[in-house]
Amino acid sequence: MNHPNNTANSPIPEVIQRQDGLVESLKAKLDRERTPVERFADNAARLFGNMRFAIANFLWFAIWIILNIEVIPGLKPFDAYPFSFLTMTVSLEAIFLSIFVLISENRSAAVSELREEVDVQMDIIMEYEITRLASMVNAILEKLDIECPVKDDLDFMLKPLDIEKIEDGLKRQVMQK
Repeated sequence: MNHPNNTANSPIPEVIQRQDGLVESLKAKLDRERTPVERFADNAARLFGNMRFAIANFLWFAIWIILNIEVIPGLKPFDAYPFSFLTMTVSLEAIFLSIFVLISENRSAAVSELREEVDVQMDIIMEYEITRLASMVNAILEKLDIECPVKDDLDFMLKPLDIEKIEDGLKRQVMQK
């Protein structure tokens, strides 16, 4: 008896048989292909995009301000009001965090766009395969001289999909907004 994942005699494509029947994630593939900068940006966005970082920032700023408003006797401020050095530090932090987030978001958007394109391609292939199956069902019905109870539906399903017509209709809808 053949193992279910044996591809030698299996009609199931190898891509579907990987990982105990699971198709490898597109995101996992693309994550492995990230550049070092993209990896760093993703990790930075994940590390800094949480409540702990927000609290740490709040505490850091509060301590900074307390140390520099002369409320502790004998402690001389190192960045007196209006806290120019703190302002510069916060601005630099914001710049770099924004860059990390933008790099990470741009990569995520590219993954999403690719996933959408794969979905569209798969939908087109499935539409073709379903039309072929409907054609085979129609041929079987005709060969066995059986009246199709949903002939109108079957006739509609046998018509090839006009993808360009659908795209044009969607473009017109989008352009009207």
